[in-house]
Amino acid sequence: MTKKIIIPAIILFIAAILIYCMGGGAVAYAAESSLEFDKTYVLDDLEGSAVNGVTFDVDDYPYDKDGDIQLIGFVEYGYSAYQNMQQNYGLYVYLYNPRLLDITDSSCKIQIGVGSGSAEDYNKYFLKSVSKSEGVTTNRFIKMKVLNAEDMLTDLDPGKRVYNVSGIEIATYGSGEIIEYNVSSWYSFSGYSKGYGTDPKGESTLVQKTDELETIEITGLLDRQTVYRDNIGNPSVTSHNQVNGVYFGLDEEYIDEFGLLQRIKAEWYEYRTTPILVFDTQATYDKFYASRGVNRFDTTCTYHVVNSTDTAPTPNGSVDTIIYYDPYFSDDADGSHTSAGGYVWYFNNPIDYLGWVIKGDGDIMHSYVVPESVLKSYREEYESDFVSSLVKDGTVSYSSYLFNTDVGKGRKAGYNVYEFDADNDAFDFTDYGVDTSTYTGWQKFKTLFGWTPETESVLQDQSPIEIVDNERYLQLSALSNADFAREMLIDESEVDKFKAYCKSELIKGRVVIHFRFACTEYEARSAHVHYEGASGVSEVGNAFAAEENVFLNFDVLSLTFKNDDGDYRIFPVVNDPIDIISGIVGPEEQPSFEDEVGDWFEELGKKIKEFFEKSLDLMKIIGIVIAVIVVVIVIVLIIKLFTGLGGGSKSTTVVKIDPSMFKDNAKKGK
Repeated sequence: MTKKIIIPAIILFIAAILIYCMGGGAVAYAAESSLEFDKTYVLDDLEGSAVNGVTFDVDDYPYDKDGDIQLIGFVEYGYSAYQNMQQNYGLYVYLYNPRLLDITDSSCKIQIGVGSGSAEDYNKYFLKSVSKSEGVTTNRFIKMKVLNAEDMLTDLDPGKRVYNVSGIEIATYGSGEIIEYNVSSWYSFSGYSKGYGTDPKGESTLVQKTDELETIEITGLLDRQTVYRDNIGNPSVTSHNQVNGVYFGLDEEYIDEFGLLQRIKAEWYEYRTTPILVFDTQATYDKFYASRGVNRFDTTCTYHVVNSTDTAPTPNGSVDTIIYYDPYFSDDADGSHTSAGGYVWYFNNPIDYLGWVIKGDGDIMHSYVVPESVLKSYREEYESDFVSSLVKDGTVSYSSYLFNTDVGKGRKAGYNVYEFDADNDAFDFTDYGVDTSTYTGWQKFKTLFGWTPETESVLQDQSPIEIVDNERYLQLSALSNADFAREMLIDESEVDKFKAYCKSELIKGRVVIHFRFACTEYEARSAHVHYEGASGVSEVGNAFAAEENVFLNFDVLSLTFKNDDGDYRIFPVVNDPIDIISGIVGPEEQPSFEDEVGDWFEELGKKIKEFFEKSLDLMKIIGIVIAVIVVVIVIVLIIKLFTGLGGGSKSTTVVKIDPSMFKDNAKKGK
């Protein structure tokens, strides 16, 4: 839980420490002083200092199993009047750790904005523990160094260096959770320590002041994530635009006083899932679950997962044929595998280590949903079981068997930080088109004449920031849940929850901010489980595979408001970082050719009815009747010619193929 802690901490001991450490001229001191200050003991530094106007006393800071971490000291060290004398510059913080948490040395951060007055930007900097209290106070007091603090130098006003400190992120060993504590205070430094001013031999003129800092606190983002996917109900579409967002409440007073919310700055670590495999039977699930984390060449599994109903796929490697997992698949130049039954397989390279293996419940071939909670629980269990697969990246740790860095064209894997503008960053969430080469049956026939699904208009020219006030909520409330979902770019299943939150916040005099920060590609394909025995290959079950981008340690850094005069006001934000791994939905089963034609006739009939109801133009009516007659005749002929097209399921019996039929035409697939 994030808590606000008011720390008017005034550190008076810094001058004495600097005098003690220097011992000579500034130039001679530069070579070792910063390292020397890293080595001073935390309680020696705190002794004689004042916190909240009271001389520091260890007994005032006891062990407290329910206490929150507090910032009790902030030190600017070695700032010089001369640019070429900044080698020793550094920032240090002193923490009171009442619960004696075992804090990590690599995943903690502090958010700071600098300037001579209110900060114009906020960024997060890693913290490194350099000293912890020992003995009877073991781990109760911690001294941490702000890494890369020199990056702030160019933005500081030499006469009055102001550091606006909003929050500190704390991570502990053995926990994947990061808590950000609200420590909102600003610290102002003027003058220079002895040896760092314009007169190298002059006495210290350093003066420090501190006061509270206004900060916006956001809670509950973990439960308020949104996702929207286009064309998700089209059985022939395997690639979808996926829009990810979060929403939170904001006091309307901020908008009344400072203007509309213009910008949101956020950071996250972005990766893509390896194929998430969902199985329809306990037997096939058990087989693959037992092979998790084992190199496919070392497993005893004799089952394959492929995007094809064919037990002996054609050797041309059609795009419909994608292999997800095959223990026998070779890495030869031609990418082939000859099975015990005499089949020659040509596929894309499969995954070497099974990551996501999920058991479906019932029919998984009709838009089956795997909730976010299931994926997150699975990840936690998997990364605990396969520690050797973990990769460390900044503040996150993830399994390379579950995630990879193939996040898509135009996107950046790993750490991202970006400030979104409500106007300048309005963009089309239509980066990922429909792959019509995957079509079958009636839709495949229609593509011959240039037909393709329309991009949903709600995805075009959308601002990343939408404010839901009373007026907007009334407009949205008049819509059906389906239209509400399309309008707000959220999943229809989340509409009632979103509405309830809006209603609750509006009653409190707050507005709701929907922040849509990413559009990526979501893929969902049907797959099939094949068993390979001595007599050949047979199909033994259904599955589907889904892939999506995830956003780990997602964190809102600041909100910027703009008034009618064009003036901006920025506020730092404190919120616990969250992992965004959206729930997945499987593909809709491809209907038969006859069903698709029937659906098309039904849709055509509705359009004709609407036309007759709205039009009195006799010539148009005659024309449409003639057109319908012609179309009916053409469709009858098409049905006779194309009865071989369609989505009927293939036989699951074993079929033996003569390998020689592939000999001359074999080539590696796409």
